[in-house]
Amino acid sequence: MTDFVHLHCHSEYSLLDGMSTPTDIANIASSNGQYAASITDHGTMGGVLKFQDACRKTNVKPLFGVEAYFVDSVNSDGDGRHERFHLILLAKNDEGLKKLFKASQIGWTNNFYYKPRVDFDLLTDLVDDDIVALSGCLGGAIAKAIDAGNTSRAEYLSNKMSQV
Repeated sequence: MTDFVHLHCHSEYSLLDGMSTPTDIANIASSNGQYAASITDHGTMGGVLKFQDACRKTNVKPLFGVEAYFVDSVNSDGDGRHERFHLILLAKNDEGLKKLFKASQIGWTNNFYYKPRVDFDLLTDLVDDDIVALSGCLGGAIAKAIDAGNTSRAEYLSNKMSQV
């Protein structure tokens, strides 16, 4: 088995972005000799149970996560003009999975504004040794700041994220 593991995979639960089913992701990882694979759908953890079942059948370790929609603060994002950035959150263990479910629930109930959002306050409350946060893709806040030439914002976000 290879040591390489995809940590950012979208399934059909990522509307307009993913086509593979959770079963497809597990099967492909297994056929490629990977010992693990992740599922990190946009703003939802809806495919987690199907993914877990498929991984069990293919002897692939499931890594559960979500590609959250991040804003600095939900309280200052009420006008809907602020961009929601991508932020990958991965559970390291069962406690981390519970925290991801909680963050998802809060994002969909208390923090929903066009999309389920997470902010620094929620991350500070939930992220610890049980969750790994990755800066995301080109849609991440740090990548967008770098792309815009705003290195001070990128540095601020990097420092703030590392303190969470």
